[in-house]
Amino acid sequence: MLLWMWLCVVNVFGFCSAVYDKRLAKKGARRTPERRFTLYAALGGAAGVLLAFYIVRHKTKHFKLLVTIWGLLCINMLIVAFAVVRLSAMGV
Repeated sequence: MLLWMWLCVVNVFGFCSAVYDKRLAKKGARRTPERRFTLYAALGGAAGVLLAFYIVRHKTKHFKLLVTIWGLLCINMLIVAFAVVRLSAMGV
């Protein structure tokens, strides 16, 4: 249960951060560092970050960043799959 709550929170933060950064980009204001998007993705929020990038068409030409986030999404999915299998084996 805690895992799902964590994933929801970090994905919402990642999504909102990307959408907010897009708004800042349109205004020409100071931007969110790409490192922060990578951090959210590494903490489990890769899906939220990617979803926002493609919905608001933000940073979709930054190939290195996109490859990094997609890679972290794959790692996130493997970790969640492993956790689900382990928890179901424990009867939780």
